[in-house]
Amino acid sequence: MYPSTFSSGNAAPKASHRPHPLALPDDALIREADVRLCLAVGRTKLHELIASGVFPTPHRLPGSSVRVWRVRQVRAWIAATVPDGASRPASEPTGAAA
Repeated sequence: MYPSTFSSGNAAPKASHRPHPLALPDDALIREADVRLCLAVGRTKLHELIASGVFPTPHRLPGSSVRVWRVRQVRAWIAATVPDGASRPASEPTGAAA
């Protein structure tokens, strides 16, 4: 067995207690990282979708460089893009879209 000094750095990461972004109300604002989680895409792909006009452009919070989307925009885009019966991204909880 290894000395206890080796085990301290191997602790499992703490689970996030934040709700999945699509479980939030329609008017909630979500940041880019949450949008990428919902769409299961990386930063580059998201920026390509925005630049090509396929995905809605973000809003900037006043006096800040933070870019946000309303949950309803993301839900609507997913509903219009993903055909019925298609499998949901692994990161989306069952029944989150209402």
